[in-house]
Amino acid sequence: MAAIDKATSIQQLFDATIEIENAMSNGSILSFSISGDAKNSNVNALYFSGLGTTLDKNSYVSGDEKTKKVYTNYLTNLFKLSGADEKSAKAQAEAMYSFEKELAAATMDIQDQGNVNNFYNPYAKDKFIALFKSFDMAKMMKELHVDKADKVIVTDVGLVKKSAELLTDENIDTLKTYTKALLLMSVGGLLSEDFSKAGQEFQAEMFGVEGEKTNEEIALMTTKAIMSDYLSQEFAERYFTKEAKADVEQMVKEFIEVYKERIKNLDWMSEATKAKAIKKLDKMTIKIGYPDQWNDPLSKVTIKSYEDGGSLFDNIIAIVKANKANSVASLGKPVDKNSWMMSVYDVNAYYNPLNNEIVFPAGILQAPFYDLNAKHETNLGAIGMVIAHEISHAFDNLGSAYDENGNAVDWWTPEDYKKFQEKCEQVIAYYDGVEVIPGVYNNGKLTVSENIADLGGMAASLQVLSKTKNPDYKAYFEGYATIWRTTMNKEIAAYMSTVDTHSANKVRVNRTVSSFPEFYKAYEVTEKDAMYVAPEDRVSIW
Repeated sequence: MAAIDKATSIQQLFDATIEIENAMSNGSILSFSISGDAKNSNVNALYFSGLGTTLDKNSYVSGDEKTKKVYTNYLTNLFKLSGADEKSAKAQAEAMYSFEKELAAATMDIQDQGNVNNFYNPYAKDKFIALFKSFDMAKMMKELHVDKADKVIVTDVGLVKKSAELLTDENIDTLKTYTKALLLMSVGGLLSEDFSKAGQEFQAEMFGVEGEKTNEEIALMTTKAIMSDYLSQEFAERYFTKEAKADVEQMVKEFIEVYKERIKNLDWMSEATKAKAIKKLDKMTIKIGYPDQWNDPLSKVTIKSYEDGGSLFDNIIAIVKANKANSVASLGKPVDKNSWMMSVYDVNAYYNPLNNEIVFPAGILQAPFYDLNAKHETNLGAIGMVIAHEISHAFDNLGSAYDENGNAVDWWTPEDYKKFQEKCEQVIAYYDGVEVIPGVYNNGKLTVSENIADLGGMAASLQVLSKTKNPDYKAYFEGYATIWRTTMNKEIAAYMSTVDTHSANKVRVNRTVSSFPEFYKAYEVTEKDAMYVAPEDRVSIW
């Protein structure tokens, strides 16, 4: 903090933050990320997004006074805990908020961020460096060990240009405040209980959270966050059998074949585009349960107990530095296609368009999502629906931009793509404006990619079910509804409706099933029922 305070120019501030970054891999206010190149997905490339904001864009631009008050109170507490007096702490908090609000106004909307045409903006290194007039970006890249990249992919051009505009000596005081706040939010919880409590109070006021996490719960969350690879291995050995892995792998292969059938039978897509789509399905990688090889990312890290002179802060910094070093070392190297983006114990799944892969960790392959002893129809409505949902992401409004090799290449005929976009607009309208809680409504544009995946997933899994003798459709629909049961308070529900690309759980169940005739038949739904949707208003893509 003292090093940051001493800076009297942007260059001095960056020199100070680089020293902090080198000491603890945490401190640089401009950071780069390394991942597969969207246009050449076998190679790791350098990405840059500009100055970030703590809250989401909507929290600043909506003008919500409650959010502003809760956030500035939190910042005030952080500055006071770091040694500032009340007046100075409040002034810094207000300055931080105003600065971030200006950044937020220049930031891309959430629903636009996943579109490769928006986030893939490659700059030759010299042209990227030239964007920043007030400090030596070439020096910074060298200090951060990312200077060997020949290009930088800018993910938000508007934000980067605004960042360059604000990074001036005239803004030095505000930038010092911004730098200190980010540092305190990042590592404060490792320093003292007071910082942890400030963070918990902020969450409670912001999102209506009741009660407090115990030290044991915080310890568990921290351990999961930093020891994921090792806990994943333990989880797989204890809770996931080879029989379950084989069974789910077979289910996935069956779904892919059904998807091919569905694509072949589409009446709106040409044979040329169908052939490309089927090729994408043929080359899709399937990862079930756990990785084939386990990583040992902390093999060179020494963890010291408190008795041996270690501390929570020192140990986590050692781990963060090792992870950062591993990431930087991967720049320009081949992408590790065997790696997983989730922990094995996560109750989740994903489609990665750059690898053209679907991944189902062992955590989601447990009841109620999947149970070897459950009814076949129940499993189809639960894990079957999830599998088909993830396959569908290869053909949603975002995943459809990538080819069978995971490269952002246009494989559509112009006529087919125009029809596809029209269908996406129908999906947007179908899910838009559905009430989540009183006064809060689903955003069809924000959630379109996930809604396409839900519709495609249900269409495919129902087709699999139709091949069963005397299928129990109620068991299927109730299996689906069961996996999305949830409770949350109204503050969280309202917040999620502005930032989550998934529709609210109630909407993704009730609105999705209302597009399928099997639902109407199973429950004898008629025009008199609230969930009834006229056949001409129902939507379908895949």
